[in-house]
Amino acid sequence: MELEANQIEVGKQYILIEEPFNGAIVTILHDEKGKSPNWLGWIVRVDKNIAGIEHPIGKEITVGWNKEYKHYCPAKFYALEVESPLVESLVTKKNSIRSEA
Repeated sequence: MELEANQIEVGKQYILIEEPFNGAIVTILHDEKGKSPNWLGWIVRVDKNIAGIEHPIGKEITVGWNKEYKHYCPAKFYALEVESPLVESLVTKKNSIRSEA
């Protein structure tokens, strides 16, 4: 289940999915909520690429959305322990690509 903004905590790791195909395990480094009106965002560090995120391991990026227009933002956070068909399919697809190489 997708996490709400108030469930995301600095210092914890989450699965970040940028729909439809990109995923990574990230650590929340800084909370930027309120940086501008209606902004919900964080600075995150990419810890592990699980499906197509173009940022290298260790890269710090800003992720977030305008709470009024969330439907325009494909970024979603999930608990690291989540069992999700989407996450499982992304990980499986990535691993199968590696094993073919």
